[in-house]
Amino acid sequence: MYNQAIVLEIIKEYAIVIDEGGKVHRIKKKKNMSVGDKIYYLEEDRYNVLAAPEKRKFPYMKYLAVAAVFLLLFTGVFSNLMKNQTYAAMAMGTASHPLTMEFREDGRIRSINDPYGQLKESNFKGKTIEEVLPLLINYANSLGIEDLVISSTYPPEEFEKIRNLIASLQKGTNKVGVLLMESTLEDYEKSVAEGNSLSAYLIRERLIPLWSDEDALLFTPERKREIIGDRGKYFQTDEDVKRREEIRLEEERKAAEEKARQEAEEQKAREEQEAREAQQRQAQPQQRQSTPAPRPQQTQPRR
Repeated sequence: MYNQAIVLEIIKEYAIVIDEGGKVHRIKKKKNMSVGDKIYYLEEDRYNVLAAPEKRKFPYMKYLAVAAVFLLLFTGVFSNLMKNQTYAAMAMGTASHPLTMEFREDGRIRSINDPYGQLKESNFKGKTIEEVLPLLINYANSLGIEDLVISSTYPPEEFEKIRNLIASLQKGTNKVGVLLMESTLEDYEKSVAEGNSLSAYLIRERLIPLWSDEDALLFTPERKREIIGDRGKYFQTDEDVKRREEIRLEEERKAAEEKARQEAEEQKAREEQEAREAQQRQAQPQQRQSTPAPRPQQTQPRR
């Protein structure tokens, strides 16, 4: 389960944070962590003081900092800071150059990064996914790829938000399918630190052998799910269901035509064979009638 907190101070291997309930904790220091950051951490991220004891007193300034945080909590400033922090991130499009969206805790878009420069941030900022669905569908249809790749850091308990997006993409896009990879905000921060997209980062870290666009049309959804395994999820679009049904019907039509052609050829061959046999039977009596009877042999009279 995720815990939310704000970083108060960073000390060597760990950071001191305060959660929404006003409790102070020590957690393991993360890369690019700064004082004032809103973070999400798991229980295993807690710093074990017994494993690495320190002789360091907790100064009074820390109490003042905690008191200041509580003051901000009561005045609402802390709440606003929390809302403006990145709560979740999502990448959609190609694996290497996707559209990246950051979300606030209230589910509204905090910022976007479109590598192709097709979208205006003003059309997205402050809106929910549901409000920008038409823009996302148009964007997806404009991409020259067969399978969309989506990576998301939304917590599992909020998967319904992602499922609604995928359902809309399944119905409204001309793509073959959607590959979804769920992750954490920490993975997103790592991908940003190395200048990579979240999708490309996860594909590399999870060793997912992503197929080509040509194979995207050839591979069945079952085959793709077999390739992905438990490293992601694959959703087939309605367009691909329709396309594969048309292919199936066309193959059945061709098979029926081929069967009919073969049966016609076999029937023709039988009729030609029967005609030849009939001609042979008609020719046999005529041959018997035209053959002269043997002349009787004359015998010489006896002397």
